[in-house]
Amino acid sequence: MLSSMTDTLMCKYEGFDIAQDMWITLKDKFGGTSTIMLKRLAIKFDTYRKSHNHYMRQHLREMSNMIRELKYVGHTLTDEQQIQVVIRSLPNSWENMKINMTHNDNIKTFNDIPCHVELKDERLKKQKRLETSVALLLLATIAMSFRGLTRPNATSGMGVDDNSKNTFMELKRKKFHRYVIFKIEEKKKEVVVEKTGGPAESYDDFTASLPDNDCRYAVYDYDFVTSDNCQKSKIFFIAWSPSTSRIRSKMLYATSKDRIRRELDGIHYEIQATDPTEMDLEVLRDRAN
Repeated sequence: MLSSMTDTLMCKYEGFDIAQDMWITLKDKFGGTSTIMLKRLAIKFDTYRKSHNHYMRQHLREMSNMIRELKYVGHTLTDEQQIQVVIRSLPNSWENMKINMTHNDNIKTFNDIPCHVELKDERLKKQKRLETSVALLLLATIAMSFRGLTRPNATSGMGVDDNSKNTFMELKRKKFHRYVIFKIEEKKKEVVVEKTGGPAESYDDFTASLPDNDCRYAVYDYDFVTSDNCQKSKIFFIAWSPSTSRIRSKMLYATSKDRIRRELDGIHYEIQATDPTEMDLEVLRDRAN
C-alpha cells in the first residue's frame, strides 16, 4: 500500500503497523460518501422504473445492485421498503398485479419477489410473440392475395444477390463478421447487404444498427460457453419488423423471408421481433442453451 503512495502521503501513513488500520484511516479520509451522493443514490432507487427494453430478470438485478450500493454506504433499507419500491417500479399496465403483491403476505423480502413477477413477465412475452407470429402470418396472407395487382413488387418474394450469400458464408465459415444486416432493394428486387459488424463488436452494437421504424433481416453469430465448459457458437436469423414500420414494408419482408432463409444455409435458430425485448440477449442465451 505504501509503495503506491506519493512521498508526501507515505510519510503520513508509514507509522501504521497493521495494513487494516491504515486502510480504515484512508477510507475515513478519502472514501467517505457525501450526503449529496447518498441522497442521489436513494432518489435513484426510489424513482427507478422498469425499462421496456429490459427483461424482468434484468430489472430485478439492477434494483438488487442499488440495494447493495445503498447498504455499502450505510443506508440499509428494511424489507418492507425494498418491496414497496420494487412494486412501484413495475409497469403501469401491471396495476392489478401490484395491488395483489402489496397485500400478499407471502412476500416478506426482496428474494420473494422474483417468483411472482418473472412468471407473469414470461407469460406476457409468450403472448406477445404469439400475437407477432399471427400478425406476420396475416400480413403474408394479405400480401399473397394481392399478387399481380397494381404494385406487385410489394408482395412478391425477392431474390438474394451473390454478395449477400458470400458475406453470410464469410460469417459462417471464416468468422469474418459478428453480424450481417440485410435490406430489400425494391427497385432491384433483391435482398442486399446493408451492414456488417466485425468479430469484436458486441450484441449492443448489433441491435443499435437496426432501424427503429423499418424492417430488416439479420444474422448474428452468438458465441457461448456450455455447462461442460465447451466454447460453441450458433447462428441466429432475426426478422426485425418493428411495430412502427410501414405496412408495405412489413408485407414485403414477410413474403420474402422464406426465400432468404433457404438461401442462407446453416442457420440454427430464427427469431421474429417487433421490439427489442423480443430479441434481447437473454432470448438468444435461452434458445442456445
